[in-house]
Amino acid sequence: MTTKFTERFDPLRVAIGLFVVLGVVLTAVAGYAVLAPTGLTISADLAVSVLSGVSLAAFAVVLTMWLRNQMGRRPRRSV
Repeated sequence: MTTKFTERFDPLRVAIGLFVVLGVVLTAVAGYAVLAPTGLTISADLAVSVLSGVSLAAFAVVLTMWLRNQMGRRPRRSV
């Protein structure tokens, strides 16, 4: 049985997206851990700026894809 919530949001796609984002974050943390002993330092301001920019870009992509998908489902209005 499908409900309006499961029609709008596919739980499997949400879970896959969450794991992809988590994988990217963990890869970034591991990369920093590898580069940290070399003396490479990143300020907290730069880290927050990068994370905010990436989050904004990801949100824009997801929102664009969702809106494109929603617009494709509606029947065309005749003029």
